[in-house]
Amino acid sequence: MQADGVAAQDAPPDAYLVAAGDAERRFGFKLAEQLRSGLPGLRLSLGGPAAGFKAQLRKADKSGARVALIVGEAEVGAGKVSFKPLRDDSPQELLSVEECMARLRRTPGSA
Repeated sequence: MQADGVAAQDAPPDAYLVAAGDAERRFGFKLAEQLRSGLPGLRLSLGGPAAGFKAQLRKADKSGARVALIVGEAEVGAGKVSFKPLRDDSPQELLSVEECMARLRRTPGSA
């Protein structure tokens, strides 16, 4: 990207993690750590703790991220993450961490 005159830090994230609530954020931090370890080139942004759920989703969309990784109460209970494509009309899916990693590997422009 730098050859095209775009610095790496200006590139949109591959994924944006949305989590509302303390338990959800703890699960999200653990998920982020696993994703960054398993996918070293992944550009992952995290929603701010003060922002509400809908505000985080709007920010995820505005960020240019290809997908939102959503962690809510149901996801924490299941030990999974909701994978929501933001740039096409694909349906949102509930995935295990391993399935999420595999999907991010296959997403164009991702790690």
